[in-house]
Amino acid sequence: MQFSDWNVIDIQFADKERDQSFRFPRKRYFERCLVDQCVLDGSAKVHFVYREQPYMGQPSDRYPDSGWKIRGDWRGLTDEEVEARKACYVALGIVLNKDDSWLHLIEEGTGSRFIRDWMSGNFVREGD
Repeated sequence: MQFSDWNVIDIQFADKERDQSFRFPRKRYFERCLVDQCVLDGSAKVHFVYREQPYMGQPSDRYPDSGWKIRGDWRGLTDEEVEARKACYVALGIVLNKDDSWLHLIEEGTGSRFIRDWMSGNFVREGD
């Protein structure tokens, strides 16, 4: 069975000395993103993610913008209903706590766009 490094939560070694000397780096997702409220309240899964040039913000901003924009499932909705959704500017970690199905894409660069294939559940690069 193959897996990616983002599938690993922690590592424990049988050798206690080696276990103490090796610590798997844990990424914290404090960078900000724009996300539909429906994803945060759990009423919709992530449907579309794309990354734009990050908003540079103010010098007093504690955490930078990641550039990620996350849209909730819009199947069965009109364009007006989708556009009427409330958007929130929050830490990436808050979104990932609700739906981490796109975590493996988080290091993708500016200009990346992925849409969920609802049949497979996988995200497909838009434009491919």
